[in-house]
Amino acid sequence: VDWLRERLELKENEIKKITQRHPDILDLRPDTNLAAKLDYFQTRLLLDDESLRKIILRNPQILRRNTLDGIEPKLKWLQKRLDLDDEALSKMIQRFPAILENSI
Repeated sequence: VDWLRERLELKENEIKKITQRHPDILDLRPDTNLAAKLDYFQTRLLLDDESLRKIILRNPQILRRNTLDGIEPKLKWLQKRLDLDDEALSKMIQRFPAILENSI
């Protein structure tokens, strides 16, 4: 929890809200998967630190999703289906991060 709070510069009430609503996030370990997932989202979606923070605050359960089998296929499908470049995809996900929870 401390690592996530520091990495995303979360306030105490924000981390508390995330962990109360999604306690399974406490099972994630920075050294085995959490750091890689945050790096993936930041790189794949061209996010600065603040944009990444906002997405995680709005949709923290994406941290539990498998990036290669769950998230990446959705992103590729959205890009192809909606003919989006990387920047347009990033803007869409920033505006509607819950779309990553939907089935395609």
